[in-house]
Amino acid sequence: MHAYSSLPDLPAVASNLEGLRELLTDPAVWGLPADQCRVLSQPHTVREVLGAVREAAGRARDTLLVYYAGHGLTDLHSEELYLALPDSESEQEWTALRYEYLRRAVRDPSAGARRTVVILDCCYSGRALAGPMSASAQVADYAVVEGTCVLTASAETRAALSPPGETYTAFSGELIAALADGIPGAPDPIDMDSLYRHLHRALAAKSRPLPQQRNRNTGGLIALARNRAATTPPEHDPLPPRTPGAAPPETSQESGAATRDRPPEESRLLEEFARARARALGAAHAQTLDTRRSDAHDLGEAGQHAEAARLFMQLAEDCTRALGANHPDTLDARHHHARYLGDAGERAEAAQLLEQLVEDRTRVLGPDHPDTLLTRHNHAHDLGEAGQRRQAIELQEQLTQDRTRVLGPDHPDTLLTRHNHAYNLGEAGHHAQAAELFEQLTEDCIRALGPDHSRALDARQNHARYLGDAGQRRKAAELLEQLIHDRTRVLGPDHPYTLLTRHNHAYNLGHAGQRREAAQLFEQLVQDHTRLLGPDHLRTLGARHEHAYNLGEAGQRPQATGLLERLIQDRIRVLGPDHPQTLNSRHDHAYNLGEDGQCAHAARLFGQLVHDRARVLGLDHPHTLNTRHNHASYLGAAGRHAEAAQLFEQLVQDRTRLLGPAHPDTLGARHDHAYNLGEAGQRQQATELQEQLTQDRTRALGPDHPDTLNTRHNHALNLGHAGQHAEAARLLERLSQDRTRLLGLDHPHTLGARHDHAYHLGEAGQRRQATELQEQLTQDRTRALGPDHPDTLNTRHNHAYNLGENGRRRNAARLLEQLAEDCSRVLGPDHPDTLSIRHNHAYNLGEAGRRATAARLLLQLTQDLTRVLGSGHPYTLSAGRDHAYYAQRAQRWRL
Repeated sequence: MHAYSSLPDLPAVASNLEGLRELLTDPAVWGLPADQCRVLSQPHTVREVLGAVREAAGRARDTLLVYYAGHGLTDLHSEELYLALPDSESEQEWTALRYEYLRRAVRDPSAGARRTVVILDCCYSGRALAGPMSASAQVADYAVVEGTCVLTASAETRAALSPPGETYTAFSGELIAALADGIPGAPDPIDMDSLYRHLHRALAAKSRPLPQQRNRNTGGLIALARNRAATTPPEHDPLPPRTPGAAPPETSQESGAATRDRPPEESRLLEEFARARARALGAAHAQTLDTRRSDAHDLGEAGQHAEAARLFMQLAEDCTRALGANHPDTLDARHHHARYLGDAGERAEAAQLLEQLVEDRTRVLGPDHPDTLLTRHNHAHDLGEAGQRRQAIELQEQLTQDRTRVLGPDHPDTLLTRHNHAYNLGEAGHHAQAAELFEQLTEDCIRALGPDHSRALDARQNHARYLGDAGQRRKAAELLEQLIHDRTRVLGPDHPYTLLTRHNHAYNLGHAGQRREAAQLFEQLVQDHTRLLGPDHLRTLGARHEHAYNLGEAGQRPQATGLLERLIQDRIRVLGPDHPQTLNSRHDHAYNLGEDGQCAHAARLFGQLVHDRARVLGLDHPHTLNTRHNHASYLGAAGRHAEAAQLFEQLVQDRTRLLGPAHPDTLGARHDHAYNLGEAGQRQQATELQEQLTQDRTRALGPDHPDTLNTRHNHALNLGHAGQHAEAARLLERLSQDRTRLLGLDHPHTLGARHDHAYHLGEAGQRRQATELQEQLTQDRTRALGPDHPDTLNTRHNHAYNLGENGRRRNAARLLEQLAEDCSRVLGPDHPDTLSIRHNHAYNLGEAGRRATAARLLLQLTQDLTRVLGSGHPYTLSAGRDHAYYAQRAQRWRL
């Protein structure tokens, strides 16, 4: 209402209406069809206003927005709010629109809107600049409609302004600017909380009256318009990129969205404004406290969480002294003190504060009050982030029920609690259950909020995340590939969340076995992160890590090692030598060296990393334990089995103490302890440990679990090495059958068990049966792996060996001659396997009666072994002895 018969005119209000109409119908802002954006410029009767509101409420199916600008009147006796019409008169409230009637029109049972926003541009008194507007005290508190967000231009003791010479009123001018230009750092679309925080900051910087907002049920999560300034990366990701050993969580608190850092000039103006308020009104005055609250919020939203927590703690103390312990502002300051304390990393302390605040808000406001429910939500959140997942899950499960009962199942707050409940289940290791809950949540968010809403997209991402963590990597990658398409369409290709989804898509592809493709995707992601964020940004460095890691897993170990060496240098420069991500890169660098055959070098690097991780993280930290495991593993792989067994024995004790005897990591350490004991020559002790471990893994993991099958394999091998070849062959025959059933005939593990079964059959004296099995296995490995694969060559070697031991020396020699040529071509003439096959070839020739030829070949072999291994190496000495033997036999035969 801009023109009045008795009250002062407000010409800027007409501009407000036209400016808002243009923006709301702009496809780049809301895209509201023109016929669904109704403007009542000068309605003269209550019937006209309420009829239009009821009609709009009946037609709306998603969001209903009601905006009023003009004078406000109050009933002198009841303090009830009235909205002035053109013919309204001061102190004659019956000539205006009673707000209660507008509230009832919005709450009409026939209304179809799921969300309602009410914006009132009116104020408390008639002072300040020319053209003031008046309203009741605490307008927002009174005006709240259940299921709505109410945003007003006035707070208690405040006056809204219609500054002379300006196009719009003060409040609506900032509102229009925010919608037209967007809000840097705010989410896209802009929610009401983000809009309120921005308006509060912008008006405070100009020393103008501050707005007020109240949320009931819908809270501040209602999305109002697209954010034209949505280019700045958000402060918190829905699922931060994960590197090996690190998996930052996805969760969300019910509080303001991330905002931009304040420019120094704006900060200075706000601080001067707060000091001036305190000098003029007193430190405990409501406006002074409100300004301090706003400044503390801005610090927290700019990322200065510890400082914001300190200011809110002081504010809570002053509010208690000035307003009382049970005043809403006191309770609100305590809430935000705990909130920012948690954001500063003090999760356990924040949870304790929120636990007490839950009790106080329940006592003062009641258990179903939105603020009580909000505090319960954040209490559970901080408990989970403090590591108390089980307790958080229980609280969130109960809160979901209560919010469903109080707010309804499709309310954004209910959906958010379900989100965090599922998240904590996933972080507690219940990946399949979390994936199932996120799948259902995705469907509900799409139905309630729309398929392109950020909550729906986040739920889809977490559904895929925990599906992958539950072992369904390929399915997760498929879901994330579709999500990339949708996020690119909704947010753009360079939006942080689009890039994040690309990261997780590549991550799951890699873990699904498609390492080469994952490496290519991460390589492209590194380029995009470098272009958008710079080479030293954490996400750029994280993508470089994953690129190198997947290259290594794709078999390109030297290239991966080189990339990780350079990454370690960059992470030390950017993050420091003790940063967890620097330590992660050192871990994977050592791992790739070990997998490339440089086991001694890898063991040395892992030993240094054990020391550094124990110093930085603690001896019992999971990453330290993992590094200790790898250090012992590569010591064993380098031939230092006795040292490795000692380290594994201590690791078993520590993991049993920390994780329990049935934990997979404890069982894994026991497995490697027994293996290295066996390789160190303690076969009997290793056999006993593996026999017990087989029983424990069967009980904990099931008889068909890969780890159970691996332990059965190693148990049988140690029995064989201890001389019990017949028993080993029997166990390996059963293992071959089980692996064939579970994995298929051509799986590498099945082929490995069949190979060892045939070998120990031969060593048990059943040479003919062993030969038949190895002949078939050679064909299968050639088909499955190729003729030049090392495993195929090894089976051919054992087949020829058993043929010779079964008396068919001539046939064995013929096969070994061809195998020596193939190994020399594939592995090299000086490879240990090539040299061993040449020895067996000559031996079988000698045993077949061709002693002179055998002696000649063994003389050549001795010379080559001397050159490669040295004259004193056992293999060189053995070849020399056999050469002498067959040379002597050949000489006697000639005589």
